Amino acid sequence: MKMDPSKKQILVVEDNQDLREFMIQTLVSEDYDIFTANDGDEAMVLIESHRLDLILLDIQMPGKSGMEVLAEIRSHKDSKIRKLLVVMITAKSLIDDINDALLAGADSYMAKPFRPVALRTKIKNLFDSRLN
Repeated sequence: MKMDPSKKQILVVEDNQDLREFMIQTLVSEDYDIFTANDGDEAMVLIESHRLDLILLDIQMPGKSGMEVLAEIRSHKDSKIRKLLVVMITAKSLIDDINDALLAGADSYMAKPFRPVALRTKIKNLFDSRLN
């Protein structure tokens, strides 16, 4: 697949296929290049091999958790990877879970279920905040 360097590249890391497809369909109209991973190990391969701008990262996955992936991103030897925007996506909406994700270095957090417009707005706002 040929990538357009002017497009933002987003990685969706979600083990639930239906939710992964929902996020892809939500973002496809926004003209992003979208990659997907089913688990944390697959996510790290894509993170290290693509020029990504943002990651939508599920916290609870089989194998490597989203929090473990986030820790690898924030401690990565490549500064571009360390600076990636990361939005944690999870069914957990307890304040302690939100604080844990933000303290670990997440840029933002969304609790499932969420509306498509909320996801698009969250991403747009994060990209806009990087411009300022």
